[in-house]
Formats: sequence, structure tokens, C-alpha cells
Amino acid sequence: MSVKIKVSYTDDGELAGVIRLLSPILRNVRVQPQKGRFKRAYIELNHERTTSESVRKC
Repeated sequence: MSVKIKVSYTDDGELAGVIRLLSPILRNVRVQPQKGRFKRAYIELNHERTTSESVRKC
């Protein structure tokens, strides 16, 4: 399963906090140049299901 998230932020510390929280399932981070007031980053998560998670979903 893959999830893509667009993050808007003003301070680099805000992005660092989000990356720290998502680091266990983080796949890729692309930081875009600032346009206007906010900076942007695109985060891609890759979370492989374990057998216990797939059993809970059924």
C-alpha cells in the first residue's frame, strides 16, 4: 500500500517534526521550492501489512 501526502509549512522545523513522526513508514520526501507564503513537500509512505494487520481488516 502506498500513500501520498502534500505538506504545506512555513518553518523547516515543522517539516522535520512531521518526518520524525512518519519515519517508521516513510518511503520518500520531495521538497519543492517555495511559491508564495508556504513551502511544500510531498511525502510518500510505504506501509507493508503484516499478517496480524491483514487478519484485523477481514
